[in-house]
Amino acid sequence: MAWSLAPVFFVIVAHALECDGFIALRSPAHQRHALRSRRAAATTTTTIDEVRGFAEFQRENPRSDKFEVLGFDHVEFWCGDASTTCRRWAHGLGMPIVAKSDASTGNTECASYMLGTGELRFMFTAPTSVNGTGSPFPSFSGDECHSFFRTHGLAVRAVCLRVKDAREAYEASVTAGARPGSAPSTITDSAGRSSRVAEVELYGD
Repeated sequence: MAWSLAPVFFVIVAHALECDGFIALRSPAHQRHALRSRRAAATTTTTIDEVRGFAEFQRENPRSDKFEVLGFDHVEFWCGDASTTCRRWAHGLGMPIVAKSDASTGNTECASYMLGTGELRFMFTAPTSVNGTGSPFPSFSGDECHSFFRTHGLAVRAVCLRVKDAREAYEASVTAGARPGSAPSTITDSAGRSSRVAEVELYGD
């Protein structure tokens, strides 16, 4: 069986949310030291100030985020039939459809359906008309979607992250070497809620 690497886009979405927190990635040397410390703690009692190297420890990571990330939003699949694909996944995973954009919402260019449960969300998108209009996604191209599906079949097209500031995240990514996908723009749903969206390319053909 032949496999191909689908081009994946990194979608940046900014909502009106605030969040603070961090994750520290430790070097192998730090991991070995932590393992030795845990083993020692099993047989001795010590305070945090007595742990070797604690006084010099700095809570920093040279590979940390260059912009504030609030969390994952969703994974988007491009396919040939969004309705059928989404309903099969919904049946198999037991997940309900929580959002949609199709002809019933004024979008005659593509159909998108999102499954969601808790923090897990999958979106399935397929073109519906060559001359359609109304897609809420500024960068969507029916021809590109058809070409993608012919080449890769059902495959991930985008990984979406929630960020504090979409423009800042977009500019930081491009400055760091990412290829720009689509510049920041604002999309609004039928309830009047808006989000600022931008795209940068990750990898693939």
